[in-house]
Amino acid sequence: CTEVAFAHLEQPIRINGHISPIEIECVDRNRKRQTFIRYLDTYQIDLSELCKRIRQGASVSAVINETDETRRTGRIVMAQGNQISFVIRVLKDDYGVPGKFIKET
Repeated sequence: CTEVAFAHLEQPIRINGHISPIEIECVDRNRKRQTFIRYLDTYQIDLSELCKRIRQGASVSAVINETDETRRTGRIVMAQGNQISFVIRVLKDDYGVPGKFIKET
C-alpha cells in the first residue's frame, strides 16, 4: 500500500500497487499543437478547477475530454498550444505535486 500526501488534499491518498505519474504530452494536430494531461484522477485533482487555472493563467482554451481510453487513463485535460511548462508549474506550486510524479512525454 502506497500513501502520498499533497497540499490540495486534507487526507493522504492510499493506493495499492504502483502510482502512475501525471503524464503531460504535447501533440501536433493539423499544424496546431495540443497539450494532453492524463492520470489526474488518481491524484484527486479537480479537473474543472485545473482547466479554469489554465484558461486564466495561459489565456488558452482548456477542456475535459472523456475518450475511449478513459477507463485506462482517467479523464484527460486538453489545452491549446504547448503548455507543458505552465502546467508543470501549476501542478507543483498550486497542488503540491512533487516532480517525481510528473512525466513529460
